[in-house]
Amino acid sequence: MVVIPKEWRLAMKRKSNSYHLDIQTHRKNPYGLLRNSYREEGKVKKETICRFTGLSLEQLRAMQAAIQGKTVMKEDFKITQSREYGASFACVTLMKALGLHTDMFSRPAEEWVRSCLAMIAGRLVYAGSKLSLSHCGSYSALWETCGIDGDIDVNIHCYEAMDRLLERQDAIQEKLAKRHLESGMLVLYDITSSYMEGEYKDSGIKSLCEKEVIQLSMFDEKNIVEVIDGNMRYCLCKNPDMTAKEAACRRALLKKTTDELDKIVASRRKSKYSKGIRAGKVVNKYKMGKFIIFEGEGESLAYSVDETKIEQEARLDGCYIIYTDVSPEDMTATEVVQSYKNLIQVEQAFRNMKTVQLEIRPIYHKTDDRIRCHVFICMLAYYVMWHMKQRLQPFFEADGAGANRKYTFGYIIECMKGIRKETVEVCNVKTSIISTPTDEQNHILHLLKVVI
Repeated sequence: MVVIPKEWRLAMKRKSNSYHLDIQTHRKNPYGLLRNSYREEGKVKKETICRFTGLSLEQLRAMQAAIQGKTVMKEDFKITQSREYGASFACVTLMKALGLHTDMFSRPAEEWVRSCLAMIAGRLVYAGSKLSLSHCGSYSALWETCGIDGDIDVNIHCYEAMDRLLERQDAIQEKLAKRHLESGMLVLYDITSSYMEGEYKDSGIKSLCEKEVIQLSMFDEKNIVEVIDGNMRYCLCKNPDMTAKEAACRRALLKKTTDELDKIVASRRKSKYSKGIRAGKVVNKYKMGKFIIFEGEGESLAYSVDETKIEQEARLDGCYIIYTDVSPEDMTATEVVQSYKNLIQVEQAFRNMKTVQLEIRPIYHKTDDRIRCHVFICMLAYYVMWHMKQRLQPFFEADGAGANRKYTFGYIIECMKGIRKETVEVCNVKTSIISTPTDEQNHILHLLKVVI
């Protein structure tokens, strides 16, 4: 406890800027010196009034600010509301930078356009239904960021806006196509949410060999060999990594199969099922039946491994064929193979839309037009997501690998949600402030070219 002489306390009550607290940090524990500055014979002098010890540095700084008249009492300071701001603001700002709001309509200030921006950003930040998005105002500044204040009506701001957006779908797609596509450019597509039924057939390599269109010796690990049969072009490829992987997988499955078959053959206990039935279950389980030759039946069952079949199968390891009817003038063999490999980007886009980030399913709409517009909104959200990933590429490239990998698109969104819009009440006066971004958040904003 610090005891201050009565005459000093009386002096401190006078309005004066001469009193100040000097904080000393050169020792292990900080302490404060309450001092008074004054002039005497033209010289500035200091008088130490008392010394404060046993307080933390933060407490000393609070006391220093109080003496300077800069502090607010804790009971006079309140944060009455905290809402997500950073992720929504970044998405909306990027959409406007891409010109997506003007692509929707020539008058982007119209409310339905701003509502559509909110729904597209909402897919990236929150997903969920349109109804839940219309009620997010209590925890998110999304709608305000898009310029829509007050209560959100799901019928007006979501469903009617969707109807207007669907009317503009063809025009929007045409503008995006003109911006990103050129005449003669290759466009990849895929089909999702579909399956096929029928009898399984091999990849076609064996049948082409039987027809003498190709030979296994033509597959090369370094070069793409092209064979033309009629109007069909076959690009023969061999992946050395896949060769090793398929061989290792076959060895592992064969070992598991033979280990279990050895136990069955050596077994002398009585069982509900015969050795033949149990052996059949094993080969079906590991799909190795074509390499196993069974002899005998019942309790005298025996087996052997067909090494010739294994050698024949090994010759196909890593081999694959890409075929097309596109002319060589339009696309070389290398371009054909590379285009096929690029299909993985389409598959990743579908994965992002269906499960990972955009959650196109479940679909809560009941009419065909609303379902079409919901899918269109998800496609536009993926368009924005793609551009965000392109700008954040240096961020992802600097990330670690394996267990040290940290950054994903989902992580970026969650990190940006940490930038909050706070409603602060000071001495019964309310104001809104944006929380200060961290170094990591500032780096993300810098790459996205977004300024808060």
